[in-house]
Amino acid sequence: MMAKSKAAASEGILRLLQKLNKVDINEALERGCLPFFVNNQQVGLIRPDFWAHFKHYPDVFQLVEKSEGVRKFGVHLTENCKNYEERTVTINNVLEDLKAKDAIGALRGWRDEVRETFFKV
Repeated sequence: MMAKSKAAASEGILRLLQKLNKVDINEALERGCLPFFVNNQQVGLIRPDFWAHFKHYPDVFQLVEKSEGVRKFGVHLTENCKNYEERTVTINNVLEDLKAKDAIGALRGWRDEVRETFFKV
């Protein structure tokens, strides 16, 4: 009997982990996540609790509230960042500032490593 309960618990944990590792974009959007665009190409999603901080950097992140021509609804990285290196520096500057303000808990353990942007669009 004990083996069955351990197996059932293991299966339950496995199902939970599979669910946590799967992002359903529609569900994320329903929960308030915003599409994130670089050069008008969606590269990810921004959680609402992060947007609450990122919106204070309008020179870096712009919210398009209604699709306009090629610019779709969502958060757009500034068009002033023309290449991969400029995007990496710009986003790192924001993250460093947020870390200094202790605004986002996930940044507390950051040891000032460079956070490369992986979107080379």
